[in-house]
Amino acid sequence: MDKRGTLFFRLLTGLFGVLFLFWGICRLLKPSASYELQSAQICEVGDGMTVSGFVVRYERPIYCEEAVSLIPSEGAWVGGGRTVASISQGTLKAPVSGYLSHWADGYEESLTPDFVKTASPEELFSLSPVPVSAQTRGKLITSQVWYFAAPAQEGFSVGQRLSVKIGEVEAEGKVLRNGGLLLLECNSHLYALTQVRQTEAELKSQALRAIPLPDRALYYEEGTSCVYILQGGRVRRRAVEVIGLKGDEVLLHEDSLPVGAQVIITDIELTDGMILK
Repeated sequence: MDKRGTLFFRLLTGLFGVLFLFWGICRLLKPSASYELQSAQICEVGDGMTVSGFVVRYERPIYCEEAVSLIPSEGAWVGGGRTVASISQGTLKAPVSGYLSHWADGYEESLTPDFVKTASPEELFSLSPVPVSAQTRGKLITSQVWYFAAPAQEGFSVGQRLSVKIGEVEAEGKVLRNGGLLLLECNSHLYALTQVRQTEAELKSQALRAIPLPDRALYYEEGTSCVYILQGGRVRRRAVEVIGLKGDEVLLHEDSLPVGAQVIITDIELTDGMILK
């Protein structure tokens, strides 16, 4: 055999051997792909904020020439024509049906629902009450519907339902406008707010039960939102329903994942069924 051919073959074999050894060492020394697991947990999500604004109602003063004390309790419902006070000449009757309040502050005929549906924040907060007549003895709030008006707030959209908390009273309201003014329409607990006018209210979107995860955990494949979870050492693809975003988090419907599922968060490419060490 030609010695030159044998030497060339040995050199080539040695070179491949060195390259293979180098590749093996690199594989051993190379750190494994990094990933982390997050346990899926269901919690309530909803942002809240405190804003200053006005409680707005359909209301009208009750007048009487004599000084009287109104008989029904504050916030009581009275029918039209019902006696609300006794006077020397007989009785004072409610001209219309409504929730009775012993207080009148002069806003009854100026701070109206029609006004706040078009007013600007400057017009609202510079609005002055009408001087109360000497014959004003109280007022009737003639509709269950009331409004909360405040400067417009980011994050709320027309038609959205919000929780409105004023003191100990918590009601639900629907956003009617959020341009210039934020205007909420509510229809419960009015009897407890008959004396409240300018106030602070805590607003928050309706709390949802959801699974919050880092947005890095979410994938879009074949038009479907999905995440990858770790089951028995293997990667499993799971379709999920996204109900919202919150900063760098994605909110999944509570039925998307079983509680405790180990969601994989990584930058490496995942495929269904692969083994993850």
